[in-house]
Amino acid sequence: MHENGAHPRVFISYSHDSPAHRERVLHLSERLRADGIDTRLDQYVNGTPPEGWPRWMLNQLDWAESVLVICTATYYRRFRGLEAPGLGKGVDWEGAVITQALYDARSVTAKFMPVLFAAEDGGCVPEPLRGQTFYILTADQAYQALYAALLGQAGVEPGALGVPRWQPRASATPLVFDGDQPAIAKRVDEQTWQQQRLVLRDLLVALPAWPLVRERKALVEAALGGHPAAANLIWEDDGYTVAGNLILKLHFFDTVPLPDGHHAVCGLLAEIRTRRWDLHPGIGEQMQALAAAFGCPAA
Repeated sequence: MHENGAHPRVFISYSHDSPAHRERVLHLSERLRADGIDTRLDQYVNGTPPEGWPRWMLNQLDWAESVLVICTATYYRRFRGLEAPGLGKGVDWEGAVITQALYDARSVTAKFMPVLFAAEDGGCVPEPLRGQTFYILTADQAYQALYAALLGQAGVEPGALGVPRWQPRASATPLVFDGDQPAIAKRVDEQTWQQQRLVLRDLLVALPAWPLVRERKALVEAALGGHPAAANLIWEDDGYTVAGNLILKLHFFDTVPLPDGHHAVCGLLAEIRTRRWDLHPGIGEQMQALAAAFGCPAA
């Protein structure tokens, strides 16, 4: 995008099809200049340039930030070197230089911009330029699109990114053969449960800070035996409590009843393993202690 007050530099490459076509190209150049685009074309030269036409064309292509290629049947024929001998040597030369520039850039450049004055000239865009956006200047809307592209202001400004919404993935049951006994979490006595609840609290505190807020809340609800009302005691800020506040509020684990909590703990540990949070420092040891106490399946 150009800074305010900067004048984009544009060279116009075209063929001398007819006096009317020359005049139309000149009018386009003058419209662009009136709109702040610094355009150059051969009609602005007084006689012959001191360096000669071939070198002048090379210098213009080097100088320009963008090159408007005015595509017609005559331009295409001369660009491809198919013109009758002695005619259109200027476009023949420019076509060779443009093709070489695209070759050197491995076609990764938007410098050369095809422009048409008639929709039926679409087939006259030279092959090396057919991957570029081209502009059919039959209405002011098309001119404005070309003008915006020359200023680096085309397209739509993207909106701000929102917060991704976490969606739970579908789960599946493991393959079980005849005679296999699925692992069942063992029940623990009240004393063991109260001791391990402290380990559970420390585990939740140690979870990495990067999980999404709603994922943390889901884990807390699981640890509270699937009771959202109890979890709301911790997440009283409508789900936006930061990690620091979470740590301060974890004392509710000491007062909230956790019926059948050992099953919830095993589910919580499995979820943490699935998300690979157990690889973070300090978490693996606490998970091992809880898994041993509650008889949860090994990782």
